Amino acid sequence: MIGGQERQGVFRGNDLFIPVRKGEVYELWIENHAKTLTIMRLLVDGLNTLPEKESTKGVVTYIVGKRVNLDDAPLLDLGPG
Repeated sequence: MIGGQERQGVFRGNDLFIPVRKGEVYELWIENHAKTLTIMRLLVDGLNTLPEKESTKGVVTYIVGKRVNLDDAPLLDLGPG
C-alpha cells in the first residue's frame, strides 16, 4: 500500500518486485489465502525485515535491516487462511 492505494507488482519467477519512488511511504500487507502453510522470505532493498540476534562476547544485540542474501534470510511462517 502506497498512499492508501494498492500498487501492483511484477513477478519474476518466485520474486515479486514493486516499484517505489524516493520519498514514498509504503506498507506491506501479506496474506495467505491458501489452505496450507506457506513459507516466505522478505527483503526490502536487500535488507532483512526481521530483527536478527547476534551474540558477541556474552552480549546479545539485535540487528535490524542487516543486508543479507535471500538464501540466508529468515523464513516467515504464514499459517493457512
